[in-house]
Amino acid sequence: MPLLPLLLADCVTRLTGLAGSCSTQIAAITTLGQSIPVDAADDQIMAGLKGQPAPTAACCTVANTFITGGCRCDTQTIAIVAAQNINTNSLKTLVRATELSCNLPATIDPCK
Repeated sequence: MPLLPLLLADCVTRLTGLAGSCSTQIAAITTLGQSIPVDAADDQIMAGLKGQPAPTAACCTVANTFITGGCRCDTQTIAIVAAQNINTNSLKTLVRATELSCNLPATIDPCK
């Protein structure tokens, strides 16, 4: 079996895990991500995160796996996100907001 379909399936699994472990944070960050420019600076994102619920350690672990797996730029992930009426152009901001919320380094997202 080719490696590429395995990677895509893995991103769908990771997205499902993210939805299960981070539902409160996803709701807050999705609203934030849709209202902040795609290339927002960290201080803009942090200002938007003020007052939002802090992610759990479990959420951050799952988020780290999703982000480092390159799932933000996975075509199946993008299709699933679009089907949820989330602007797919905001995924970069959503990922960065998650990195900031979880104190993850900005360098972990391999998507350009």
